[in-house]
Amino acid sequence: MQHISVLAGSGTSVGPGGPSMWKLWDHCVNSNPDSGKAIRVETPKAKEIIDGIGYDRSAGKDDIELLLSQCEAYLQYKPKDVEVAKFLKDSKAIILKKCTEFIDQSKPEQLESHRTFLHKLSRRRVRDSRLKLFTTNYDLCFEAAAAKLGLVAIDGFSFSHPRYFDPRFFQYDIIRRTQTTGESGTSA
Repeated sequence: MQHISVLAGSGTSVGPGGPSMWKLWDHCVNSNPDSGKAIRVETPKAKEIIDGIGYDRSAGKDDIELLLSQCEAYLQYKPKDVEVAKFLKDSKAIILKKCTEFIDQSKPEQLESHRTFLHKLSRRRVRDSRLKLFTTNYDLCFEAAAAKLGLVAIDGFSFSHPRYFDPRFFQYDIIRRTQTTGESGTSA
């Protein structure tokens, strides 16, 4: 196939130990995350913020993305609400930690399915368009697996340090030029 696009959801990260959306909610909102207890207890501060910003629980689903988006929208109108801003900042820090700490580079078997998947799909003809992989995940499973295989992931971030996001980078490509003139690029 000349054009391949893949959409990967959270299930691709839960297998190797990544957090589910429920687990992220649990750690950001509840006072007893990972306790094994069936009943979760929200922290008083989280309950106050959830009620204060008018988070709608009528759907019966605790959605951490929706909650944090609503916190950000709330702060657009009430930027001086220090408690909501602190909750938002702390929640983002928890999510970052949970989405990075489970990837253990010393365990080669952890991302084996990701590496196998990328390896099979990356073995394509040079003239075919590049593989496009879209993921809704916050973690870096596919990026870590690609790095282990020596593949370059063009993810919209710069190749310089510090990295920054710019959608123009999606249009960039990395190519290998053949040496036709005998110049090796080294100085004598």
